Amino acid sequence: MQFIKGGFSFSVRKQFAGEVWQAGFHEHRIRDSEDFRNQTEYVAGNPGRRGLIDHQFVHTKYKDRLDGMPDAW
Repeated sequence: MQFIKGGFSFSVRKQFAGEVWQAGFHEHRIRDSEDFRNQTEYVAGNPGRRGLIDHQFVHTKYKDRLDGMPDAW
C-alpha cells in the first residue's frame, strides 16, 4: 500500500500543492452485509463532503465498477 500511495502522491504533487493523504486512519472490521453496505456508502460519500464531486480522480464516478460484497458472506 505504501508503494501505491507513494507513487500516486509523487504524481499528484507535480500538479497540486499541499497534502495528499490524511495523517491517520480509522481501522474497521466489516461485520456483516449491512455493515459492508454502510461502509461502502460512507466511502462513496467522501468526495461530496469535501466538494470534489467533479474532480477527475473521484472513484465514485465509477461506482458500478467498485468491488461487491465478498461471496463468503
